[in-house]
Amino acid sequence: MTIKNPYYRIVDPLRETLDSNKIKEGESLPSEKNLMEQTGLGRSTVRKGLQVLIHEGLIYPIQGKGYYVNPRKNSEFRLFFNETGAIETSAEKIDIINVDIVKPSEQLSKDLQLTPNRKVVIIKRLIKSGETRIALDYKYIPFSAKSPIVEKELYNVTFPQMFTKEKALFDIKRKIKIYVSKTDEEMVKTLRTKIGCPVVCIEQILLDEDQSPIGMGVTKFLGEHFKVKAVSD
Repeated sequence: MTIKNPYYRIVDPLRETLDSNKIKEGESLPSEKNLMEQTGLGRSTVRKGLQVLIHEGLIYPIQGKGYYVNPRKNSEFRLFFNETGAIETSAEKIDIINVDIVKPSEQLSKDLQLTPNRKVVIIKRLIKSGETRIALDYKYIPFSAKSPIVEKELYNVTFPQMFTKEKALFDIKRKIKIYVSKTDEEMVKTLRTKIGCPVVCIEQILLDEDQSPIGMGVTKFLGEHFKVKAVSD
């Protein structure tokens, strides 16, 4: 089964509470102290969970007072995406294929607004459900000797969570593009499928608080395993 980070013991029940409208817009959430007592988690873990909900636009903080429920706009629809949550079955395992430092293509350099000769770290991951290979995942992060990539931190995390050492989740925004393509030679070889099968591609560009790109990701799902689901009440 998928191993979730401990702070999801805060995220999941609070998200369910907010979805069911048990805490209404403008009302406050339980305090950090209360959440620590309810879950047995430490303060830093509780705060990480609350940051996830802030990043999703469900709550907002007021310094010295606590966290409050954001109003929902009937004219606004939001799709909350992560690589493993978009899979029809379940992502039981994520294997790292390769981590390397490479010279970016001209288009990638443009997308990430890189200076000349700046290299990127490319992370290739294989997403599986049981023994079924269902997606190839690529992450491109500008290389910095001051912030080395630690391989053990790349398993079962969403793209924004790769940056939480340096930035709070609610400071990271992203642009997402969804389009349909077909399997290429690398997908055929790695996913053990046929050429020309339908593929759903998700491109993500992460932006910092200044709207500057900090990373780009492309996840390619075999179409039969992918779902897009958005719910509005």
